[in-house]
Amino acid sequence: MTEKRKALGIFGAFLVVLSLLTSMFEYQLIPYTLLEPVRYFIYLPITLVIILVLTFFISWNQESFTRMRAVYTSVAIGILACAIVFPLIKPSYTFIDASELVGSSFDVETTSTFIRWNVEKNYSDYVVQTEEDLAYAVDPYTGEVEQLVDGFTFGEDERN
Repeated sequence: MTEKRKALGIFGAFLVVLSLLTSMFEYQLIPYTLLEPVRYFIYLPITLVIILVLTFFISWNQESFTRMRAVYTSVAIGILACAIVFPLIKPSYTFIDASELVGSSFDVETTSTFIRWNVEKNYSDYVVQTEEDLAYAVDPYTGEVEQLVDGFTFGEDERN
């Protein structure tokens, strides 16, 4: 087996693993796509693919695959890091969970749920509005619910 064929086989295997990882992350992150830092997590496997492809084609053109071992090791460490970090940053509650949590905790009918930036916590949380024009903030990681002050309107941008 020539060095090019071996390198091409390993390269293909890494692309398959990274593609599976990316699709798994994308599927798992659908309910959380508007939350930070979850929204940007999907770009980690994509970045690893770009690094792998660029290095491989540079090596292919130079016909020297000696640096590919270091790249494969780095990409493998990146894959493991993604798989370990992913469950740690993934929130425990989705939009639907937040709405159900408010509805059951306060015995109210919820009308809408949206995202707002929580300056105090430095990440986004869910805001659930009820038919009684009350608004509740739900922490996506802990499920902690707090009633927002009067005058909070749907869609108000609190970043200003």
